[in-house]
Amino acid sequence: MKNKIEKQYLAGIALFFIAWLLLTAIASSSRISLPMAIGVAFIPILRHRQRIEKRQHQLVNYWPEIIDNIISGLRSGLSTAETIIQLADRGPSATRAIFSNCESILRKSGDLEEALFFIRETFSDPIADQVDRKSTRLNSSHSQQS
Repeated sequence: MKNKIEKQYLAGIALFFIAWLLLTAIASSSRISLPMAIGVAFIPILRHRQRIEKRQHQLVNYWPEIIDNIISGLRSGLSTAETIIQLADRGPSATRAIFSNCESILRKSGDLEEALFFIRETFSDPIADQVDRKSTRLNSSHSQQS
């Protein structure tokens, strides 16, 4: 995610210089070309933010199905980690890639907290924050009982 943001800033800087050079050549005035070039420089950043907001808005609609899958997995006796891994196959199709990444995090490190943090950061949604807090609390109480 950080890499994509850096690319947007670099694209903005490049657009600034290109726009400034073109506008200075056309208008023959830095007073006119500089403010316009600054405005053009923000286009990639604004488009990136718009795409992120649109994606987050779309992901919010999948939470009821995700939560239903989590509840049914936990009721059937699966651990929280196993339930999240199953969402990579059984969850909504638009979210399977996210949960597949969680699965790889869990298989590499075995750290549920890291996987839940990844979900929270990816969804960037208050519901994801609540699921993270509840799952962490549930997992810690489950491990204390064992």
